[in-house]
Amino acid sequence: MLKILKKQRNTNLRQGVWCLTRFKPIAEKMWSLDALVFGYYLTHIPVTLVIDASVIIPKQYHSQLTSFLVQFHTSQNKDIVLLYPQIWFKTFILVEVVFQLPLFVYFCYKYLKRQLDARYYAWSLIYGFNASFTTFVCMVYICMEGGNFGLSEVEAVKLVAVYSPYLFFPLVILVHAFQKLTLKAKVE
Repeated sequence: MLKILKKQRNTNLRQGVWCLTRFKPIAEKMWSLDALVFGYYLTHIPVTLVIDASVIIPKQYHSQLTSFLVQFHTSQNKDIVLLYPQIWFKTFILVEVVFQLPLFVYFCYKYLKRQLDARYYAWSLIYGFNASFTTFVCMVYICMEGGNFGLSEVEAVKLVAVYSPYLFFPLVILVHAFQKLTLKAKVE
């Protein structure tokens, strides 16, 4: 009986090693930077539709979810950019809805089809620049004008911290896309 159990254990170990080596490339791809970027794009679709677009959509057309989320965010973070949207911010949001939202769908489609070609990275580069630039402008506005809207320095720093991932991650996307395009150009 003991020999049968040892033999079964050895067989299971060999099968386990085979499974690990067989699926290692898939696991590596799942956790690549491209996979994280895919997750960012995928989650940014509802954020754009539900929260960001609320700036350019009249309040009477907001869903209950939109109203709740915007109210919650602005009450928790005193987001002066969202509470008192300036014309430049509304323009940024219009660009996000008209230009970036379709790109998010395109990026997700290309990732799922495993077609991360030069065009994908070129659009990612453009998106990364645009998103990081517009977020940087918002952060500067918070720092420069926050006091005029009653924000303390601590509240302004907190709000800048809330915005910082939307600066950082598009910058990562920009650099990553630039590297991929540079590598593709060297190969060709």
